[in-house]
Amino acid sequence: MQIYRARAFTNKSGINGKAVLGNPASVVFCSEMLPSHEDMGKIALAEKAPMTAFIRQQQDNFFDIEFYTPAGERFGLCGHATLVAAHFIYHKYGYEKAFFYKLIELDDTCAEIIESYKDGDTFKISMPAYKPTILKEFTLDYAEIMGINAVESVYKCNQLNDIILVLKNTELLRKSKPMFHELAVVLAADNIRGIFLTAPSEEDGINYEVRIFAPHLGINEDISCGSANCSLIPFWHERLHAHNGDNFKILCPYNETAEYYGGIEIGSYDKENKRIYIGGLISEA
Repeated sequence: MQIYRARAFTNKSGINGKAVLGNPASVVFCSEMLPSHEDMGKIALAEKAPMTAFIRQQQDNFFDIEFYTPAGERFGLCGHATLVAAHFIYHKYGYEKAFFYKLIELDDTCAEIIESYKDGDTFKISMPAYKPTILKEFTLDYAEIMGINAVESVYKCNQLNDIILVLKNTELLRKSKPMFHELAVVLAADNIRGIFLTAPSEEDGINYEVRIFAPHLGINEDISCGSANCSLIPFWHERLHAHNGDNFKILCPYNETAEYYGGIEIGSYDKENKRIYIGGLISEA
């Protein structure tokens, strides 16, 4: 096995004097079969990265891929780790385009093909787009657990089991201080993958911001997240009256430290084919 480590969604110039951290991922390249689920979990625990991807070459530029959290739990879909895997494959094989075959557990187990490609200095991937549905009867008080006193609306991505809290401004988003233990208990009990805070950005050139939380999976706050945009890009595409294929610039402020922002992502929505495209710069860890 060969292990490669890098950060996705970095930005060399930063924003308003703040550096952009980028989200680390470990990629374990397996020359033969993927390890057992138990062994992959143990390796992910040892790596301690926000996500560890395991890849195996099927043939040419087609690869199997699996994701594991720092808690050693199998994970359905991870954008930033796929981008790091695409970056590794490009440097190992020279493929500017690669396809990842992933079994995704939704209502039924189905196969998903994630396409990755090099676009200038960035790497991008194509993932399924899911239009979130508004929760008119929202009984659980997530707002209190998240440390927020005002929520504009609440949505759910049913396919990925994500909860989206839409806020009026980024001040509320950035000041949120969740009670992680209580949040982990509620998310696990409700079988929710993650909870997102999102708001229109006041930064020049940024369309919207998002913070991502999944403490029950060993990720109190994710530095930045590609797969969150499977539902967020369709949501903001409609909210901002965008045209098909318009680019969105997305900031993950990641307020665990005042020194850094988490990540900068570039995304777009192909409404006709129900796909999103998300990408960014990669830097080696």
